[in-house]
Amino acid sequence: MAERPGRWPAPIEVAPALSDIAWAAYGGTAPFDRRVPQRAIGRVYENHVQLAVRSGAPIHTVADLAGRTVSLGAPASCGAVLGDRLLRVAGVTPGTDVRVRHLLMPQAARAMRAGAIDALLVAGGPAPRTVRARHRPRHPPAAPVRPAAPAARRPRPGGIGSWR
Repeated sequence: MAERPGRWPAPIEVAPALSDIAWAAYGGTAPFDRRVPQRAIGRVYENHVQLAVRSGAPIHTVADLAGRTVSLGAPASCGAVLGDRLLRVAGVTPGTDVRVRHLLMPQAARAMRAGAIDALLVAGGPAPRTVRARHRPRHPPAAPVRPAAPAARRPRPGGIGSWR
């Protein structure tokens, strides 16, 4: 049984997880403070990471988020950990170079429309309707981000969509 850090005190018998988060749990590395025994029982879906920015914003790479505000999703979620890693891989330190908020998707969509955030991270299956209806790709998709992979340590241009 696995425990999700900071969320539920009771053991969890089955839970979906991103592969790098499962690997961190297995190895006892951040955000876990000890090894978490586990067993994979199947793949649910291909995980997509999308970073949406307001149309017309001078943000074309992840590094362009420096000095701005971004929502990385729900606190302590796999997406929040992945978003933190994505910013760091691009050379942007969360909390120092970029202001980070942890909003649920409906809150993040409202904050984007109101101009309270400059970008929002969506990690999961196909984009939810709140992003999909407004997403117009400006660049070809970037290579998948795998924080442990050497290629992911170098920022890649493009891969950011527009928010209208």
